[in-house]
Amino acid sequence: MRTRIYNWLFKPIERLISWIFCVDRAFCGVVILSLIGGYPVGAKLIGDLVRQNRLSMQNAERMLCFCVNGGPAFLIGSVCIPLFNSIQIGFMIFLSHILSSIVVARLTKSKRVLDNQNSHSLNNCENFSVALVNSVNSATKSLGVICSFIIAFCAINAILTYSGLLDLIAREFLFILPQDIAQAIIIGVMEVSTGCQTLLTVKGIWVILLASGFTAFGGICVHLQVKAILNGTDIKMVLFYKMRIIYTAVSMMLTLIWIRFFDVPIEVFTTQTKNLVKISSSSVLSSVFLILLCILLLLNSIKSDKIIIN
Repeated sequence: MRTRIYNWLFKPIERLISWIFCVDRAFCGVVILSLIGGYPVGAKLIGDLVRQNRLSMQNAERMLCFCVNGGPAFLIGSVCIPLFNSIQIGFMIFLSHILSSIVVARLTKSKRVLDNQNSHSLNNCENFSVALVNSVNSATKSLGVICSFIIAFCAINAILTYSGLLDLIAREFLFILPQDIAQAIIIGVMEVSTGCQTLLTVKGIWVILLASGFTAFGGICVHLQVKAILNGTDIKMVLFYKMRIIYTAVSMMLTLIWIRFFDVPIEVFTTQTKNLVKISSSSVLSSVFLILLCILLLLNSIKSDKIIIN
């Protein structure tokens, strides 16, 4: 993004993407990279553009609704192959996410404003050596935030599981559903990767629908990653949360349609239980310490950013 290589890299499809997602052609690269890079790549790029005064706040809040997506590498390699041993299902879910992004983009079209502020800065770019150093530095900080939240939520899920709170919550609030599905939904809403692992114990069409739903929603963990990455930009996430419900519902509905249309065999819905892995082998005490370490790391990152700003 810093060298504007994407300007010529995506130029052949720039006009098409601009029309489909109702965004300025200058920001088509953000949309494409968010689809193929996975979450929270889109949020990171949007935050950078806002900090550089190249993207208005209103357009940033709108683009955030459809630029936080699960990438094909994660959906196919980390979800669908371990769960279904099927690349086909992975592409189905990925296609559902793309179409859901388009639906959300069209629904929020009325909130788009003309981004003519500081438009001249779009043509300014850093030289390669400076861009490389800044990009690596920025990516390292973002990766630290992402990993911290993932570890923290894995620890929280371990505490819920070993303390019996997960069973209690499932019985009290999702009593109309089978116990295994209720537990999977609770964990999946919190953290997508662990939630998909719990689907190894679920059978039937629920498996693929929940896999599509979890990866579309992203989980609270991803939402907090986005919030942390956007820290200091004043971007509000109210519209994002509203549209996320629609995004998830459309994705699950489209996945169900693909199943019927492509006549997916029933064997696909039987998860690969022989590859079942433990959600966590940690004790409650070690999980608590992991959470504390993550909090310290995040606080240190915030402190470092304030020092740099000052």
